[in-house]
Amino acid sequence: MGVQEMKDLKSLRREEEKTVPGARVRTPRQQLVDARTVQAKHPDKHIRWVNIKDPQKVEERKNDGYVRLTSEEGGKSIGDQLALFAIPKEHASQRRREHAERAEMLLNAHKHEVRAAAEAAAKNLRDTTGIKVSANRLIIDESE
Repeated sequence: MGVQEMKDLKSLRREEEKTVPGARVRTPRQQLVDARTVQAKHPDKHIRWVNIKDPQKVEERKNDGYVRLTSEEGGKSIGDQLALFAIPKEHASQRRREHAERAEMLLNAHKHEVRAAAEAAAKNLRDTTGIKVSANRLIIDESE
């Protein structure tokens, strides 16, 4: 760990000491947020922790279709900061597919812009000077 990381860790621990009342929890943090037992009870659902301290996050997750699990359903919460929410697995996988498609579209958006610019340049050359140039000749494709 670097010096800056140690300072950040110290400041985070100090912030936790100031905001979390009572004695420090000695349970390892990875065990506090382990939701495998709840997931085993609900194999048809996608379980996730939601920051309930931020009302916008809660509202955003509810708009996405997540529902807070009650204690009867095995729902847990960590203080007033985190709670378990669930959504049907089909809905979660559909959201993942949509996210992947959007990421792919954004990754390739520049190619469409370059193609449009090359076609505009080819049209401009053809209209102003009479030179017929293919847009493909103006594009340098480095993937080949």
